[in-house]
Amino acid sequence: MKRLLLLLALLELTACERSTLRSSHQPDGDRWAYADSLVSSFVIDSAAPPQRVRLSLSLTDDYPYRNLYLRLRLLPPRGPAQTATPELVLQDPYGTWHAERTWRGTYELSTVLNDSATFAPGPWRLVVQQFTRADTLVGVRAVSLDISPR
Repeated sequence: MKRLLLLLALLELTACERSTLRSSHQPDGDRWAYADSLVSSFVIDSAAPPQRVRLSLSLTDDYPYRNLYLRLRLLPPRGPAQTATPELVLQDPYGTWHAERTWRGTYELSTVLNDSATFAPGPWRLVVQQFTRADTLVGVRAVSLDISPR
């Protein structure tokens, strides 16, 4: 009986993981250049319920700014691309991080970009670019994007 319950719990966790789409990018040498984008391609088979789009960052002490501008481009199966330029505020005016410091010495930040995104059936692409004053940002260890049911 215990084995059956364990198997059911594992199947349930696997089913949850299948419903989350994850794309990750680790810039070479913790340096994120304009041309170095995180591209998430996915296919929606049928009308899906609203989805949560979450962006996670892993930054080091070398990151030089208190904010981060992004350029997001959503390319739907049909119709024009949608573009947004959100600002993520990473530190207060005194340099205190709005992120958790890990035992590895990085700062981990996770923010919801859209809490109720809807996607029509078909192939989609979401492109995330750094869009700051510098061509290359130092101190960016990793960028990841998760799309999951709310």
